[in-house]
Amino acid sequence: MADISDVEKAIVTLVSAALYPNGTSEPSAIAAPCKVMRGWPVPGQLDTDLGTGTLTVSVFPMAGMERNTTRFTTDLQTLSIPAPTITATVAGQTITFAGTIGAAQNVGVTLGDWQPASQTFVYPATISDTMTTIAAGLAALLVAGGVAATSSGAVLTLPATAIATAIVGVYGTMWQEFKRQERGVMVSLWCPDPTMRDLAAPIIDLALVKNEHLLLPDGSGARMVYQRTMISDERQTLNIYRRDLIYMVEYGTTVITTYPQIISTKAVIQ
Repeated sequence: MADISDVEKAIVTLVSAALYPNGTSEPSAIAAPCKVMRGWPVPGQLDTDLGTGTLTVSVFPMAGMERNTTRFTTDLQTLSIPAPTITATVAGQTITFAGTIGAAQNVGVTLGDWQPASQTFVYPATISDTMTTIAAGLAALLVAGGVAATSSGAVLTLPATAIATAIVGVYGTMWQEFKRQERGVMVSLWCPDPTMRDLAAPIIDLALVKNEHLLLPDGSGARMVYQRTMISDERQTLNIYRRDLIYMVEYGTTVITTYPQIISTKAVIQ
């Protein structure tokens, strides 16, 4: 589910990457230690960091700068449908299973001559299964349903009169957006001198404005638009030179759910 905390984390990641383009094991882009954090700085820690020449960048959602921008339906939307990794090959009266199991999948065998109508027998394969256990599981289901089926290794054998098809269904992810909001986020630079502020601010501002579209952890996106900049020297007697970058971020509150593909409307499942 996307939340303002996810937006903050995404911005922290962007700012950190801009200040440390070669990784944190290498010097920063301003040749000084940098700390990027969510939330408002703790005064005591901030004083310590400023005293050691450290740039602190805080990412904080602004009070009173939020509005409801909901305008989409709550219909389910497909996020991803992976390709099956199990194959089921029908040759006469045998079905041979092959492949690997990287994720749960449903393996179904449909008998076209089943009375009073065709019916599908479904084995829910998990990552602990093998092709052999899949074939054995389906054989057991068929036998329980009155079909004289057998298995040997990864091969399932059906009676001579059976007309069969096989299908493999995967689990896809769907998402729903229940509401949408726009929130002001303040990215503040706390610097021990104006020179550091002048070096760091353009780097951070450019990184933010170039990444208008944020990818959030749940797979949804947020749109970030620049609003204004504020500069404060009012605490320079304490060696605090500050610059605030204000961005409006619009994002949805979403829920992601995993659903199995439908491989039959009438099935016998283990």
